[in-house]
Amino acid sequence: MNSIILSSIVLLGFSVHSEGTLWSLADSNGSSSDASGSVNGSTTFKLLTLLGQEETSWKYGTRNEVPDNAIPCEDQDIENCFLGVSVYSDGICREAPGKISASHNMIYMQVKGKFYRCPFYFYLTTTMNP
Repeated sequence: MNSIILSSIVLLGFSVHSEGTLWSLADSNGSSSDASGSVNGSTTFKLLTLLGQEETSWKYGTRNEVPDNAIPCEDQDIENCFLGVSVYSDGICREAPGKISASHNMIYMQVKGKFYRCPFYFYLTTTMNP
């Protein structure tokens, strides 16, 4: 699985772009959800940008082991918050980007306006190329 990169910007957002629809931690109305399941509206987004020689990749999440280069996120409701994507697992989970709580070994995400959580996920990581 590869991240979506346009002009050295990784977009973790559901935005309509001339290239198509991109991922998001928010829905198309600018709504996002927190760990409690509350849906919050917002027109302000933070973009994850890369330095010239950085690359992103996905690393499978294992219980209590966070990759050294996992990308942290800010969320007042989630301890040890990291960006990631859930893994579809025999219908148990939907596959979607979200916020990983390393403390709870769970990823929280929003799909079509509904809040979900999943114990199977990949961490978004970054590395520098020589």
